[in-house]
Amino acid sequence: MADSRRISEMSGKLNVSIDEAYYLAARAFATLIMAGLLLFMPDNLVASRTALIVGVITAVTGWAPLAFAVHKGRVTDAMMDVLLLDLVGVGALVYALNNVADQAYPPLVALALLYGLTQPKRRAAIASAGIATAYIGAQTLLVPGEIHLGRLAMVALASLTLLALSILVSLVVEGKRTRERDASEATARAERINVELEERVHELQTLQRISEAIHSTLELSVMGPKVLQIIAGWLGIETCSLFVLDRQSRESIMTADFGYAEDEPHASVPVADRADVYTADVFACLTVFENHAMRVVLCAHPDDLAKVTTPDRGILATACSEMVVAADNSRLYQLTKTLAVTDELTGLYNYRYLQQELEKQMDRARRYPSSLSFIMFDIDNFKAFNDAHGHVAGDQVLGEVGRVARSVTRDVDIVARYGGEEFSVILPETNAHGAYVAAEKIRQAIEHHTFTDATGNSVSGLTVSVGLATFPTHAWDHEALLREADNALYHAKNGGKNRIRTPQAITATGLVDTFSSEAAEESES
Repeated sequence: MADSRRISEMSGKLNVSIDEAYYLAARAFATLIMAGLLLFMPDNLVASRTALIVGVITAVTGWAPLAFAVHKGRVTDAMMDVLLLDLVGVGALVYALNNVADQAYPPLVALALLYGLTQPKRRAAIASAGIATAYIGAQTLLVPGEIHLGRLAMVALASLTLLALSILVSLVVEGKRTRERDASEATARAERINVELEERVHELQTLQRISEAIHSTLELSVMGPKVLQIIAGWLGIETCSLFVLDRQSRESIMTADFGYAEDEPHASVPVADRADVYTADVFACLTVFENHAMRVVLCAHPDDLAKVTTPDRGILATACSEMVVAADNSRLYQLTKTLAVTDELTGLYNYRYLQQELEKQMDRARRYPSSLSFIMFDIDNFKAFNDAHGHVAGDQVLGEVGRVARSVTRDVDIVARYGGEEFSVILPETNAHGAYVAAEKIRQAIEHHTFTDATGNSVSGLTVSVGLATFPTHAWDHEALLREADNALYHAKNGGKNRIRTPQAITATGLVDTFSSEAAEESES
C-alpha cells in the first residue's frame, strides 16, 4: 500500500490520473533497465551494445513530449505520440538480448503476471521473488557454461524485471479494485443518504400536513381527527386513538379515534399522570409528549406501537407540542366565544346574543313556516328587595332566577338576561298556547322558590311578571316581536304583577288574538 500511496501522491503532484502515473513509472523503470544493460553489456557484443544505445536514445527522446504533456495534463494523448519511439526501443532491446535470451523466460514472465493479476501486492511480491530466485539459481548453478560478469548482470536484470513486473501488475489491479470498492461504498453511501433524505422529506411533509390541520381550525373536535388520520397514515397504524390530557384536572381535553368499526371497543382514557406506557386488553398507550400542564397519549395495538422508533417519537413530540399549543388556543377561543355571548352574573346568554339569535330564529320561522314565541319577565319589586337586603343579595337573586328559569325550560329554548332584572326566553316552534304554558311554569317556579340573602337567610315571596308575543300571531319581524312582548310585560306590571299578559292588538294578518283574553282571564284567576 505504501507504493500505491506513493503513486497516488505522484499523480496528485503531477496532475495526472492514477493509470497515467503507473505508465510513467513503468516507462521510467524500462529506461533504467536499458541503461543498466548498456553499462554491463560485454565488449564482444558490439551489435547488442549498439542496439541498446538506440533503445536508450529513443526512450530518452520520448520523455520530452511526455514532460510537456504532464505540464498540460494530457499524458494519455502524448502516449500515442511516443508510441513509435517506444516500439523502436522495444525492438532494439529484443535485438540486444537475442544472444543471451533463453526459452524458459517467457513462461516465467507469464507466471509472474498471473500472480500479479490474482494476488494482493504482498503475496505477489513473495511469489515473484521466489520465481526470480529460482531463475537466478537455475541460470548460475544449473545451466552449464562460463559464468562471467555480463551474464550475471543479465540474469540479475531479468530477475528484477520479473519481480517488478509482478508487483507493478499487482499494484495496478489492486488500485483498480480499491477504486471499484471505493466507488461501490460511495454508491451505497449515496443510496443510504438518499433514503435518509427521503425519510426526512417525508417527515417534514408529515409535519407540514399536521401543522396545516392544526392551524386550519380552532375547533378541537375537527382538528383532532384530522391530525390523527395523518399520524396513522404516516406510522402505518390501522386503528388508534389520541388523547390530550390535562395533568391538573386529569380530564381529557381532546379525544380522537381512527379506523374503529362502530361495534369495535375503543381505548379508554388513560390516567393523566401515568408515565410512558399504559396497557389495557388489546390496547397499549404511549406518551408521545408532555409538559407541566398537558400530556398527549397515543393508543393502539401493542404491535403497532412497537414499530414506533425513537426518531418517530421525536417527530410525534414536535407535532403534538404544536397541537397542545393549539388546544390551549382553542380553549381560550372557546372561553372568549362563551364570554362574548354570556352574562357574567347569571351565566345566561346576554342581550347581544339574544338579538342575534332572535333574528336568526325569526328568519327560520319564515323560511319553514312555523310559530315562534318570545317571553319577557321582570322580577317584581326588585328595587325594594335591593334596598332591604343589599345589592350583593340582589345579585345572588338574579343568578338564582336565571338558574330556575333554565331548569324549567326546554333544551332548545334560549334563556337570556335582557338587562337589569329583566329576562327573556326564545321558544322555537312554539305557538301562543305553548308559550303561555312555558311562561306559567317559569312564574310558578320562581314564586315557590326559596332564595337566600347575602347572610344566608332564606327569602321567599319573590315573584315575576311575564309578557309574551308570538310570530306570526302578534308580529312579523323580531323588532315588533320584542316590542309586543315588552308591551305585554308592561301591562302585566301595571295589572297587579305576578301574572302573564299577551298583546291585545290586532295581528298583522288582521285577526284578533282571542287567546290573549283567555290567557289574561286564566292568569287573573
